[in-house]
Order: sequence, then C-alpha cells, then structure tokens
Amino acid sequence: MSWSPSTNAVSYALFRGSAAGNETELVENLTGTQFTDNNVIPATTYFYKVEAVNGAGASSFSNETQAAMPGNSQPSGNSVVQIDSGSTTTVGSFVADEYADGGSVTPNVGVPIDTTKAQNPAPMEVYQTNRYGNFTYTIPNLSSGTPYILRLHFAETYWGQSGSRLFNILVNGQTVQSNLDIFAASGGKDAAISIDYPVTAQNGQLAISFQTVRDNALVSGVELLNTATPAPMTSVYQVDAGSSVPVSTFSADSFVSGGTTSQTNGTITTTGVKNAAPAAVYQTNRFGNSTYTFPGLKTGSQYTIRSHFAETYWGAAGSRLFNILINGQVAQPNYDIFAAAGGKDIATTLDLPATAQNGQITVQYQTVKDNALVSGIEVIGDGSMMSAPNPPASLHAAAGVGQVSLTWAPSSTGTYSVFRGNVAGAEEAPPIAIGLTGTSFIDKNLPNGGAVFYTVKTVSSTGTSAASNEASAIPGAAVTGAPVYQIAAGSSSAAAPFQADAFFAGGNASGGAVRQTCLQRSARLRQRSTSKSGPAAPSPIRFRTLRLGPATRCASTSTSSTGNWLVSASST
Repeated sequence: MSWSPSTNAVSYALFRGSAAGNETELVENLTGTQFTDNNVIPATTYFYKVEAVNGAGASSFSNETQAAMPGNSQPSGNSVVQIDSGSTTTVGSFVADEYADGGSVTPNVGVPIDTTKAQNPAPMEVYQTNRYGNFTYTIPNLSSGTPYILRLHFAETYWGQSGSRLFNILVNGQTVQSNLDIFAASGGKDAAISIDYPVTAQNGQLAISFQTVRDNALVSGVELLNTATPAPMTSVYQVDAGSSVPVSTFSADSFVSGGTTSQTNGTITTTGVKNAAPAAVYQTNRFGNSTYTFPGLKTGSQYTIRSHFAETYWGAAGSRLFNILINGQVAQPNYDIFAAAGGKDIATTLDLPATAQNGQITVQYQTVKDNALVSGIEVIGDGSMMSAPNPPASLHAAAGVGQVSLTWAPSSTGTYSVFRGNVAGAEEAPPIAIGLTGTSFIDKNLPNGGAVFYTVKTVSSTGTSAASNEASAIPGAAVTGAPVYQIAAGSSSAAAPFQADAFFAGGNASGGAVRQTCLQRSARLRQRSTSKSGPAAPSPIRFRTLRLGPATRCASTSTSSTGNWLVSASST
C-alpha cells in the first residue's frame, strides 16, 4: 500500500483491522510512504488507516482503505482431528489436548474471548486454553499423499499490542507461516481467529511445529479437515448382543468373550432415539465384563463404534455404571444408561471413534457398579476392509453314479462355498453348499450323462474370494444287467448262486466270504476277501466263452491292500 506524504511528518504509523472502523496499530516509525503487509491470512479482508507523526504528536487518520485476500472464504471438509490445545477435557467436538510434544499449557485464561469476528470459530472455551513455547503436534493415521486443510485457532490473551508475540509455523519441516502475530491478525486482545493452511500428509502423518521468534509461540486449537468427498458410511458389523438369532440386519451375538446373556419381554421405547436399532435388539443384552473383537478391518482406518443400550432393570440413575474401552483405552468412563436415556426401558445409543489396530478393533465393557451391559454393537466405516481371502486352489472333480466328488487345496482362513453350473464359466449363485470347513464335497442326486461344472470360493470375515479354477465331470450311468459268472473265490464248494472257485491261476485260498461277478452289459468283476492274512500278489482270473461285443464288457485288473482284495476292470 502507499499514501501521499504529509507536510512536516517525521514518521508514519499504520493501523489494520479485520472490520471497518476497528483498526489497531500494526507498525510504527515508518519513514517512507509505502508498506507491504506480509502477515496476512488467505480469504480475509483487511482495513487500513495511516497517521502522520512528529514532535507535536500524531495527526488524525487518513482515509480508510481495504484489501481482500484471495482464497476460499469457507474451506469445508469433514474433521479428521479436533484438538483443544492445553485442555484436559473435551469441549464440544474438540477432544482434550493430545498428540503434542513440548511446550507448556495454560489451562484457563479466565476471561471471555470474542469469537464474533472469526471465520470458522471453535467454541469459545477452546480459546480460553492454549499450549505455548516450542512444541510439535504429530497427527497419525493419515493417508499419505492426501491433501488436507489444517485449521489453527488462536487468541492473544496476554499481550496488548502487536509485535509482542511472533512465531513461525512449520508442517512436515516446511514453513507455512512466518512471524505470525496473533494480536495483529485478530485485531486485538482476547479476540479469536482461525487460519487455514493447505497441507499434505507424509508417511501417514502430519507434523505441525510451532517455533518461537519473540516471546512464545502459542495455539489454542488444532483441526484437520479432509476435503475429499467422504466415502459412504456403512455398517461393517451389526451384532445383537445376547441374542441367539438374527434381528433384521443385526446378526446373532458373536465375536464376544465373557459376560452373561439375558432378555426381557418388556416394551422398549425407541421413538425419537437417534440411530435406533429395531426394538427387539434392546430386549436382549450381554451383562458383566465382556469383550467384543471385530476382525478383518483395515489397519489405520477410522471407524465408529455405535453401542446400543436400554436400562431394563434399574429405575434410578447411578445404579449401573461401567467403562467402555476401545483397543484397551478408556473411551467412555462411568457410563450410566438410565441417565443417558432419560429413564427405564428407553433405548439410547453412544458413538465412539475407533482406529483399527492390527486388523481389528476390541470393545470392552467393564463394570464399575452393578454390571456393565450392552444390547447391540455396530462397527461403522466406509466399508474399507482388509483384502479378500485367497481362492482355493487345485479344485478337482471325480464323477460317480449320480454324483460328483470335489476336492481342493485349503485356503489360509475361512469357510468354503461351492457353485455349480451346466455350462463352462456359468456357475450360478446361490451356492449349492456354504460354510464348509473341510476341503471336499459330494454333489449328489445328479442326472447321469450330462457335464457339470464347479468353482469354489473362500469366505471369511474380510470378504469372499475370487472363484477357484473350474473343474467338471460327467456323472456315470448305473451298472445294469444279469450276472454271467458268480464265483466264490477261494471256496472249494458252491454257495448258491455262487459256484466254487474256478478260472484262476496262482494265489492262495483262505476262509471268508468272497464274491466275484461279471455282468453282461457293462459287466464288472470284484473279488473281496475278509481274510486277516497279509497282502499277496494279485492273481489273474480268466473268463471263458464270453461273447464280446457292444452289449458285453468284461476284463480284469486287480488291486490289493491289507485285509481287503478288489479286482475290477472293464474292456470291450
């Protein structure tokens, strides 16, 4: 900015404000007639006046001028982090001071703070506490390379003039603000201001450093906004605590250890309850000390744990108190269902933030007085789960009469679902079998002579795998026809309709029921012995006077194992 020189002026004083007619001194002892204001905030309009000064005093103000800094006046986004610097308690959506290293805190300045001129102000109480000195906030669990808006909240509650407190702000080692003067930026003492800085997460975090230039660096609140369009939030898990059966979208009680279940037939009021579950969910519960462990979540991802409660026993506040821990840390102390719901047999919900660790989130309900109790739990996120399980490998299909036997190599975790189709590549849902824990399955009652195609998928808490390799088989026709030979192998006498042992060479005879049959039309031969003697070399058996042709198949091979003999073959 520049101005015309004043007669007899020795120096000039420049005044600035964020509202018309509300300027305060920004700089004095200027000897020239121009000045560049570098300590400005994007998307802010500033108002300026100048006065001339000599040994007789100061002149009246010049005309007022203004300048609007470019930028989005209302950066928007969902808050990833909101921290009340220097505070030991939560204020609105701002949590107690965390992620800070270094500096000292002012727990309460003891005076009201004017928030009327601040853009995007935090609750007034946020500005009544602060962290000062040289310090760093390190915000974890961010997506590397993702842009965010860093919103910092300030109020000068000690000094009464500009230039008294100056400091630099660095993000991930790079200076984003030099010589910030809170008094000058906000327009006075005990006045709130917020400043937005575009930043990008590196290595999954954001390091925000405050470095003193004069007096002490200071901040009252830290916000981090994700400007990306948030993914739709969905219920990853919905569990009806204490129930043995599903209720609507809530599954039967699972993922839990400890505690005892109970139920009531009383009516539960859900009218007007935000995010209420079906009333039947509140009619069951798990009480005592219990832990729910939800697997298959994406490590580092943010979720919301929504607990559902109804006080169905006690009729006064203070009768039941318990803590809620998430991943081992107390997230809600001394929770009182009756007090939160406003009475007995009234539903209420409680949302708590959670970050998945090692692919899971644990939620504990720990008794303080009487018994901890929960009726339902939801894990809510953007649907971000860990990778789906690997598909089964080496699927093999073996045909039988009216059936197909399937086998496959095991996957690392989960159960299996089998899919069937009548055309290659067209296995259809729903699966013909689900929840299989073994690596085999027999598909029965199939028509013979037609090809059948199969795939298998792994199902776990993290999702459903892709399909395995495809396998196919053609179930065979049943054996029909009249016996041509029936021989009691090893027997010296007939046992009708079996004749004495004949047509053999080699081998030894032993006691026991033995049967051999060659059937006309797809004939087959079986020799079975119940002898306890050890295995011996198979003996060939020759059938005579058989007329071979399209209607007759008969030949022989043999196999043996301890205590059992089987001779079977076919040739045309």
